[in-house]
Amino acid sequence: MIPEINKTLSKIVIFIGVILFFLPKVNLINLQAGESAGLRVDDIIIFFIFIFLILGFCILKRKTITWIEFFFGLLIISYLLSNIINICFFGQSNILYSIRYIEYFLFFYIGYYYSINYKITTFLFWLLFINAIVMILQLFNVIGGFASAGFSDSISDRVIGLTGGPWEIGLIINFIFAIYLFDEKQYPGIKINLIFIITFLLILLTGSRMATIAHLLLFLIYKYNKSANKSLFAFSLTFYVLLLIGLILFIPNQVTERSAGLFSKENIDEFFIVYRRMQINHPFTGLPLLENTNISGGDLSWIMRVTKWTYIFKDFFGTPYTWFIGFGPGLWGSAVDGGWVRLLTECGIIGTSFFVFFFKKAIQFGKPVFGVVLSLYISMIMIDVNISYKAMAFVFFTVGYYYQKSVHQSGIYLNQYYPDTLK
Repeated sequence: MIPEINKTLSKIVIFIGVILFFLPKVNLINLQAGESAGLRVDDIIIFFIFIFLILGFCILKRKTITWIEFFFGLLIISYLLSNIINICFFGQSNILYSIRYIEYFLFFYIGYYYSINYKITTFLFWLLFINAIVMILQLFNVIGGFASAGFSDSISDRVIGLTGGPWEIGLIINFIFAIYLFDEKQYPGIKINLIFIITFLLILLTGSRMATIAHLLLFLIYKYNKSANKSLFAFSLTFYVLLLIGLILFIPNQVTERSAGLFSKENIDEFFIVYRRMQINHPFTGLPLLENTNISGGDLSWIMRVTKWTYIFKDFFGTPYTWFIGFGPGLWGSAVDGGWVRLLTECGIIGTSFFVFFFKKAIQFGKPVFGVVLSLYISMIMIDVNISYKAMAFVFFTVGYYYQKSVHQSGIYLNQYYPDTLK
């Protein structure tokens, strides 16, 4: 169990950490050409949180670690080793991408100490409420937003709230909804249905297809778990699916507009064309750009992914050492448009296995963590959310919050089933 540091110190850590979720991402210094993330105000604040935590642990003379810290350490070591090997022998990868995960993990401690003092639902309400207001104002072009690439004064087509992009705010809404659905407090069905409608409409404003799928799946899992008669649920499921499909198809929204050409013949044809033409360059100089942007009937976002993924997998399968350790975190740059593709090819089977194993253990802390991790995994199919700052900060915050609840409720150390050194 993580020791409780001085209450004043812990409240400072909580306050500063929670405030970060409400701050837009503003770059102070661009660290590298072609990267959307630079040195931000958040990085400076997170550094001070790190100092406060170290100070607290030093005062307590802490000498041991919990098993979850141990497994996260293995994850980071696998990332850093991949970086070091690839940099030393091949001059590629970006170690800053691994350091990012250390920053993200600090939110585990913020969530842990928050759990001792406050209820997560209070935080969720205000995070959703303030983002909803910002999103509505963005929809009507009253205000702009700080996207990953910088400030944009017009984002009414796909709103982003206080995050770096529509995919990120969509996923955070998934997270909030998942916790409301599966939290230990049993909300009445009417309230859950209302929360679903509000959050689902907000996601439609983002145009995020993965967030839409995750939201519907979370709701269906909830309904299944609550159903006393599974046969009756199957019947009602058909009704819900048809109703939601009707809403998505017949009410104008960004999800429908962006998906119009997703399953077109042009998309399939483009894959084979790109695969035949793709040339691999060593050393790596950048992912190929889409050559033909005037493909009639095709889904442009899918075709862009095909172009990138074809290059990445051709290089990956043609370089055997990368199957185990990857090309090194950060090699592909800022936008692979596929978290699982990035994770496997940059971190290899070893890094990917530690990532999955860590979150497999984390979902043991409660159903809300399961809902959050499931949403993360779904969005990683098409989005690099595993390197998205606010999304991953929220994930680790949730893990920390429910880890503390799990340990407190059980009255025992979860790590008693692990080596004695991990106390």
